[in-house]
Amino acid sequence: MKGLFLNLPMTGHINPTLDLVQALVKSGDEIHYWCGKDFQNSIEASGAAFFSYSIEIEAIDPRKKMSGVEYLTYLSDISLRLLQKHIKEWSEAGYDYVITDSCLVVGKIIAEYLGIPGVTSTTTFSFSEKMLRTPSAISSAILSLFVQHRKWADWRRLRKKISSDYQVKLEMLDVFTSPQDLNLTYTSSYFQPMLKTLDLKKNKFIGPLLKRQEAKESMDLDVLAKKTVIYISLGTVYNLKPEFFLNCIKAYEARKNTVLLLSIGQHIPRSSLPEDSESLRIYRVIPQLAVLPFVDLFICHGGMNSVNEAMYHKVPVMIFPQQDEQMLVAKRVAALGAGINMGRPIAEPTDIRRSGDRILSSAKYQENAAKIAESFNGAEGAAGGVNLIHQYVKSNAFSCH
Repeated sequence: MKGLFLNLPMTGHINPTLDLVQALVKSGDEIHYWCGKDFQNSIEASGAAFFSYSIEIEAIDPRKKMSGVEYLTYLSDISLRLLQKHIKEWSEAGYDYVITDSCLVVGKIIAEYLGIPGVTSTTTFSFSEKMLRTPSAISSAILSLFVQHRKWADWRRLRKKISSDYQVKLEMLDVFTSPQDLNLTYTSSYFQPMLKTLDLKKNKFIGPLLKRQEAKESMDLDVLAKKTVIYISLGTVYNLKPEFFLNCIKAYEARKNTVLLLSIGQHIPRSSLPEDSESLRIYRVIPQLAVLPFVDLFICHGGMNSVNEAMYHKVPVMIFPQQDEQMLVAKRVAALGAGINMGRPIAEPTDIRRSGDRILSSAKYQENAAKIAESFNGAEGAAGGVNLIHQYVKSNAFSCH
């Protein structure tokens, strides 16, 4: 079979999909993976044929807080421009099915337009209309993003244009989640919040897929042996915060028999942080999957991939959410007792030390992370994802046309 895969050019949206794509290719499928040029090598390494969008997709500026309505408009604009540029190519390629990122509703629209089965790839938690209507901390946090905002007019204009030009009904939830009859989420049903609000016939949890190869910076892992290891990272988007890293260093610089590992990204001036020492190692990039087995505490931003990887390795986390989606992840981790939600983007060294010592001094955080790890190991995995896609496509091949 021949599949079209559409994704946003963002590390957190692409990395979780690569093992699934590789498994699809090994099963005999031909996958055309469309994305931004920066991800060509990793996508081609999965065995897929890479295709580059002919539009520029602007990265989100981490220095500017984007409201829910602004994010809605941002995603809708991307989908409209992709349709305008590529619908002819996609229509003529002879695809049997479409897999689309949950934040890229263009894939759902294309599936409906071509009359072929569509699958949604969700790299965060799954969401549903029922979830938003069920009173909870999570639904309140999501709905608060849209209250009393003046920029609804931009979204309504884009929705009218897409609906009119491509004969589809487009609602707000479509843009954020692209719900279809098969939705694959890269976590476990145990880690998923408000599971009972989801249609489990349509929403499947295949677990985090962690076999990908990482770009590695030279590291001496031997220095981590027999020491308490605290790993600190803000991911690939929200890491332009030298003051955050400095506060973490100050919090633990006097702690005995401890090594701090910092992954600071490509843009912070190295001179803004202290020199390396026996207890401090600073890198631009750290091979996260290689390091996590040595880590006792992971201080991070709450990105879904980072948290999934930490839980997989039974590592408790201290989360400083940098945006609203990460706050949802942080709340779920705290609810399951696998870490602490600091509830803000940065904290003073004393607060960091106090919360970190609380995690390191209690076995319950690691034990609860291990429960999440066990649920990951029991999920469908890449092979299960392939079976779900193939069964779904074959059962819908005739009804869609």
